[in-house]
Amino acid sequence: MGFVARKNGSDNGVVNVQYNRVLGAMYELNSASKEVMGSITDEEKRIGFRSSSANALIAKLEGKAVASSAIEGNLIYVGVSSAEDSKGISREYLKVGIRDGEEKVTYFLSVPLRDEIGLEFVHRLAGAQFGEPTKIVAYGKEEKGNDGKIYSGHQTGLRQNGETVPAVFVMTADERKAIREKMKAEGDDNESIRKELLKQEYLKTKPQVEAILARYAEYQAEKKSVAEHAEHAGAGAAADGEDPILPEAKKSAGATQSGGAPDFSDEF
Repeated sequence: MGFVARKNGSDNGVVNVQYNRVLGAMYELNSASKEVMGSITDEEKRIGFRSSSANALIAKLEGKAVASSAIEGNLIYVGVSSAEDSKGISREYLKVGIRDGEEKVTYFLSVPLRDEIGLEFVHRLAGAQFGEPTKIVAYGKEEKGNDGKIYSGHQTGLRQNGETVPAVFVMTADERKAIREKMKAEGDDNESIRKELLKQEYLKTKPQVEAILARYAEYQAEKKSVAEHAEHAGAGAAADGEDPILPEAKKSAGATQSGGAPDFSDEF
């Protein structure tokens, strides 16, 4: 299932997309979907993805916004911006732009950066190339733990030119194990351990984010140079035939920045 493009006067569409843990899918962000997602209870948020809850949300979204596990097009944008969440807390968001040239639609996926899913996307984008055909995948799943209980899980993926782009992880299994064992010995509970692991992974991921943003700046500079050369040559358009990022899309994506010092006192 694809996303519905909201066409503007220039016959180009910009679709803002977010991932929701309870829905276990990406969804088109608009006033109607905000209302639906606002109906999710604190208990549902605590539990996370469950098929029953996800199906109920999909039913509520029907005719209002599209939900999907995948976005496809050319990778044309990566940035980090800050915005307030529903609780008024300032958070960093990873934004990824995917351009579908055939449909003339630009999708902007926004996910919290200091979150397992946001960090996973950074690790996958570390090996991705700008301008290439790309498929981004994110979906929820139910997993049985060693204790026999069902837990919420999530899967992300990134493919370019039909091939899986290997993730570049910044923390080893041994590093995670050492943190868990140390905190357990000190009497910390599982939630405290999860937050500390997330904090440490975020801090180790910051240089990876900076490197991706630097590559994006190089990509943009190269495209600008090619477009200027084509204009001087009388072609009047970018040599590769791709549509540039629309002014509306740039505004939607937000300013590219590295972000300030993190505050881990709030709930992730």
